[in-house]
Amino acid sequence: MKHTPVRSNKILIGREAIRHYIARHDGSPVAWKVVQRYLALGMPAVFENGGWIAHADHIDQFFKNLTFKSAADDIDQVDDDDD
Repeated sequence: MKHTPVRSNKILIGREAIRHYIARHDGSPVAWKVVQRYLALGMPAVFENGGWIAHADHIDQFFKNLTFKSAADDIDQVDDDDD
């Protein structure tokens, strides 16, 4: 019996895959500058062999951790029109 490898849809290879994974509510990808800000905040991804690689579950956990705080300290800095 021939073994067919199973591919993971959670491994994000390349800038575009990461940008599209972190999409806006309308489905459009975020700008690379936005991804760079998240990387600077500690979003897990690696630059290896000339390209970016990330795992979807790790990015999801990063955003869970990032947003798991009270907005009480930040609420005065938020404009009502911010998304």
